[in-house]
Amino acid sequence: MYADDLKAALDRKLSVQSPRLLGDYIAASGPIHCVDAWSYLGRAIAAELKGDEHASLHLAYYAELRAAMSLMAAQGVGVFLSRHYVLDDAGHAHQLGHLSKGKKPRLSTHQAMWFILEHWAGLQRSASLVGELISVNGVTADEWLRNSKSGTSLRPIAQEWFRAWGVDLRAMSLDRDARNVVSYRPTQMRDRPGFTLSDSVDFLEAFWRLLEPQPGAPFAGLDQHLVRGVMEYAHYSGGVPTPSRRDELRRRTTEAGETAGLSTAAAESIAGFVARDVDPGEHYVLERATDAATEGPLKNRGPMCRAVLLGRMATGAWTSVLLRAGISWTDLSFWWDDFGHRRGYWESGTAPDLMADLWPQVAEALDDAGIVVASFGGSVEAWNAARPLAAAFTVLDGVERVSLWGLSA
Repeated sequence: MYADDLKAALDRKLSVQSPRLLGDYIAASGPIHCVDAWSYLGRAIAAELKGDEHASLHLAYYAELRAAMSLMAAQGVGVFLSRHYVLDDAGHAHQLGHLSKGKKPRLSTHQAMWFILEHWAGLQRSASLVGELISVNGVTADEWLRNSKSGTSLRPIAQEWFRAWGVDLRAMSLDRDARNVVSYRPTQMRDRPGFTLSDSVDFLEAFWRLLEPQPGAPFAGLDQHLVRGVMEYAHYSGGVPTPSRRDELRRRTTEAGETAGLSTAAAESIAGFVARDVDPGEHYVLERATDAATEGPLKNRGPMCRAVLLGRMATGAWTSVLLRAGISWTDLSFWWDDFGHRRGYWESGTAPDLMADLWPQVAEALDDAGIVVASFGGSVEAWNAARPLAAAFTVLDGVERVSLWGLSA
């Protein structure tokens, strides 16, 4: 009844009559919201590749919204239209009342989502999730931090991250006009400085390489950068990373890895990355994720990058939930086999044994796109590369792949 017409079911107060069924609906919605978030992000990429920055921004915002809804569903919270629910330990749904002072009880999805995410970000639960999900070489962020003996808690780090990653949700919840401008206003009233196709392909290269799956670690590259962020936050405490402080960070990170059971060589390798001996610059995705600019060219990139980070946390949260519930990836094949078929990743019944096997096609498409764009030169525009790049772009906007190899890990 909820799947057929959620609004009608809630209007008939069926949540009171069947609170467990609504709890089941919230649970079932979570992984689907997660996949939809990555799908919206793929559509945002496709819009940018067509030169439509406005549509890209619109779709990127909804990728963020869906990722946040998925993440909160994993925490037992359902956000529905103007009614919102939280699950108790028995899986029964209870309607939430006022979410903020001075606000009416029935906040819209956009408004409610920000208030709920902001509140949750300040709880220990958000820190526990970060500490559990993010890992490098099998060592969780919590272990890296604890073993380094910095004395810093993950709680302020998680709070800062989620509030930063949800900045667009905050802006759109508090300023309905801003959301309407993105969603409903005509986009070509005046000329705007554009961006070249080569710039978009460079972004795709950075985006996809960061999300390349490794055996047993679908977010290995991204997590390495996040662990570096955790360790820097804890050891620099907002101060200047002087050479002596960087040496200390390197030493403590090495000791943390060794304490967790890594070999000295493996621990030193991670420590070198954390201390920025290797890849010293901030990765583009993480850099733009903290950029709240809404003016100028490429304003769609900040929301796209924040959607990546919220999507990573939502995917990991649901992988953890399914594992604790004893539900295997094979148990869900009735759903994902048809999904992958409809998205064009495989013929029905011929899905790869490992979802990470979807990566080589992405790597090939990245190589093809780079070769074509290089042959045109640095200022290549969309029109003169559309045909030779069509096949590659069909692969590279298929970001649902990330949800498949993430949830199946």
